[in-house]
Amino acid sequence: MTLYYSLIQPYLQYGIVLWGGAHNKYINRLKVSQNKTLRNISNSKYNDSAKLIYNKLKILTLEELYKIELCKLMYDYSTNNLPPLWLTYIRQIEIYTHTTLDSDTTHI
Repeated sequence: MTLYYSLIQPYLQYGIVLWGGAHNKYINRLKVSQNKTLRNISNSKYNDSAKLIYNKLKILTLEELYKIELCKLMYDYSTNNLPPLWLTYIRQIEIYTHTTLDSDTTHI
């Protein structure tokens, strides 16, 4: 597990906020590689359920890593803890042309 957290997970997390929302056909190879690695770590068969392995090893899936990192980014944005450069990429966009109750909310 130490090898997974030191050699594999950092590569999955690096820049995940930028590329994590891509279409599944682009991310699928990473998911398959992560599943194979976890099967090897847990000495599971190639057709064992990946969900059970993730639960057994208490490891987050690629989608869960993406959601957590995105939540951390949005928290930093809402508390003004982001570097000024990031503020140019995250901004409130106008979804409606008229004023609504939700018009001041930040949308991803």
